[in-house]
Amino acid sequence: MSGRFRYTQGVLAVVTVALILGSVPVALKMALVYFPPAIQFEIRFVIGAVALTPFFRGFSWSLLRDGLILGIFVFVCFACETIGLETISANRASFVFGLNIVFVTLFEIVFQRRMSLGAIGSSGLTFIGIALMFWGDRTNITGDLWLLAAALCDAGGIIFLEKFAPQYTPIAL
Repeated sequence: MSGRFRYTQGVLAVVTVALILGSVPVALKMALVYFPPAIQFEIRFVIGAVALTPFFRGFSWSLLRDGLILGIFVFVCFACETIGLETISANRASFVFGLNIVFVTLFEIVFQRRMSLGAIGSSGLTFIGIALMFWGDRTNITGDLWLLAAALCDAGGIIFLEKFAPQYTPIAL
């Protein structure tokens, strides 16, 4: 494969992921009309477990431990996001959840990892942009706080995934 083709594939993959992740709050909000959060948790995680069980190989206690840590982050993130969406719009939720970018950068700095000035600057601009959007709008802070917790959990999960990923195959984790 040529370098240009791989680059195009990478860009298309990033755009596809962005489209999918951008649609999650809307889909969750629509699902809340029919299913309470607890039922959504059950459906989502049972389907995931059933779908991935046939690929589970190479069991080790360290894999179980690391997978459990990541699973807790994912579960708490999803729970906070779904509960928050009960009280705020999907649009607003998307912007609050976007703070996960800022939190990943902050966690990287706290754990003394080298960050480029571009990453730090773009995280700062993201935070300023989201803060300006919500400045003075205190209509329902409860949903915002749930989504803020979801963003923190997502960022924590990303940091741990970065640590664990080199040790395992993607499907095992």
